[in-house]
Amino acid sequence: MKRFSMLVALAMVVIIGNSAYAANLADVISVLRVAAGLPLTNTGADIDGNGKIGLQDAVMGLQMIAGLRTGSALIYNGAGSDADSAKSLEAVAKKAGYQTEFFTDPKLISERLKTASLLVFGGTEDDLKPLMNLFNTESIQAVKDFINNGGVYLGVCGGAFIASEGWEDPNGFVKALGFTQIQTDSYLTDPAPIVIKVKWKQGEIFSERAVYYQFGPKFLPATDNPVQVIANYDDNSVAACLINSGKGKLIMAGPHPEADESWIDDKVKNSGDWKPTDDLSDELMSFAKGK
Repeated sequence: MKRFSMLVALAMVVIIGNSAYAANLADVISVLRVAAGLPLTNTGADIDGNGKIGLQDAVMGLQMIAGLRTGSALIYNGAGSDADSAKSLEAVAKKAGYQTEFFTDPKLISERLKTASLLVFGGTEDDLKPLMNLFNTESIQAVKDFINNGGVYLGVCGGAFIASEGWEDPNGFVKALGFTQIQTDSYLTDPAPIVIKVKWKQGEIFSERAVYYQFGPKFLPATDNPVQVIANYDDNSVAACLINSGKGKLIMAGPHPEADESWIDDKVKNSGDWKPTDDLSDELMSFAKGK
């Protein structure tokens, strides 16, 4: 009976294919080897992160591969984060089917990432150095490993700035955390909130949309490190993009498509131009889920 069950499970692996990133075929096959009493060859096979390897890991892995389980979204809401952005991004992730969990200490991120498939850093305070200083060498490498092993990083505004290699300021180049090889720069130098027009790719065409913006980055991809452009600013610089990295990806946005009507008041310049952009934030989640 065990041999029959193993053959059925392996057949499921072959039928489902290799479209997943949160768990991969190697992980599932390693779990099945353990279940069959064979030597373990993949130490990353503890898919559910409970410290044990069993058939429940194979089931979870197959569900991820089949797209039946979205996984967990880990959202930063600690020092330096913007509470409204974190709350809005949590709502966006829940709508997309993710189980959500907040965290506040980047130094402890290694363990938390074991059960996550999406890592989210949203808007931040203007001064990013205190937030970046909360990371140490181990936590930076943990995020890089998470992405390269199939995880997804979503960075919006400040969350995109910190993930880049860095940016130029009047005192020289500011080195960021370097989760990906792309540099950034401010699109507008005025830190005040404003509704701006961007050209956002929807299907095969770019449509003009009015989105909330506050001191977010534009992205400066190198010619040898191309990106998938999701949106452009009015000057055709990159406003949002997808960057593949190993088995995973980073989704980076300068404006705030997660902003809702509670963000819009008289202090926001061009506030009368704003229309709901929840479809754009939903689209970012579709990219995160590989669609």
